Amino acid sequence: MEHNILFTIIIYPITQIIEFIFVFAYKLFRETGISIIFVSGAISILCLPLYMVAERWQETERNIQKRLAPKIAKIKAVFRGDERFMVLSTYYRQNKYHPVFALRSTFGLFIQIPFFIAAYHYLSHLDALNGASFIFLSDLGKPDALLNGINLLPILMTLINCAAGVVYTYKLALKDKAQVFGIALLFLLLLYNAASGLVLYWTLNNVFSLLKNLYFSIRIPNNIKRNLLYLSVSLICSILIFYIMAINSGVLITRIIVSCVLGIIGIIPWSLFFFEKLLNKIYIF
Repeated sequence: MEHNILFTIIIYPITQIIEFIFVFAYKLFRETGISIIFVSGAISILCLPLYMVAERWQETERNIQKRLAPKIAKIKAVFRGDERFMVLSTYYRQNKYHPVFALRSTFGLFIQIPFFIAAYHYLSHLDALNGASFIFLSDLGKPDALLNGINLLPILMTLINCAAGVVYTYKLALKDKAQVFGIALLFLLLLYNAASGLVLYWTLNNVFSLLKNLYFSIRIPNNIKRNLLYLSVSLICSILIFYIMAINSGVLITRIIVSCVLGIIGIIPWSLFFFEKLLNKIYIF
């Protein structure tokens, strides 16, 4: 009963979002593999604000633990048993901290779980995957078996996940590194024999995660970093518009509408940029 309630409240709405995006993309592109790419990109973008909140919470938790760690080590070295518990509780209370706050550091993982379950639930039962080929994948409804029966796509997914983890945990503690790489191994075990369409979806999520981690880790001025983001958005929109109008053979009016929306999305960042520049000039003069 509790399982059904949690599924209805959390997983089912996400599944509906995934289904809506996939159906829309399939009607537009008429290609199962590209539709999966579209779904992965759309879900990753929708989740980006949540990941940014998670990153902020994790950074706050790491800073607090780093500040409290020396005193906690001294308390643990001096006191034992109930006395240690009382002294630690007093110290936490003085610093307005509670050990339960440590759960903030796992918020990024908690975000992944419902989206993974929803994607697994939807794509594992999606008839459109059966018999559909995409690039080097002969059947998106089956494991890839690309190397004499060995599934290579889950291994590639794990390598990309580990690369994202290396970038993300570059300056973090050993326990944080172990958590990230442990999760990567867990996903390898869960998805090794899964349908290649589902593994493709999660691999693309890991690619997005890697790009996101690289973006936030590069040490360049914020204005240059912002311009790189704007340029990336515009470039992706331009590629999609070219594909939709020059290659895709879907309904013309749908292709035109989607291309216009993508064009607006590609222009908005630069419009805001030049609007900010204009405001600065007006403010200066």
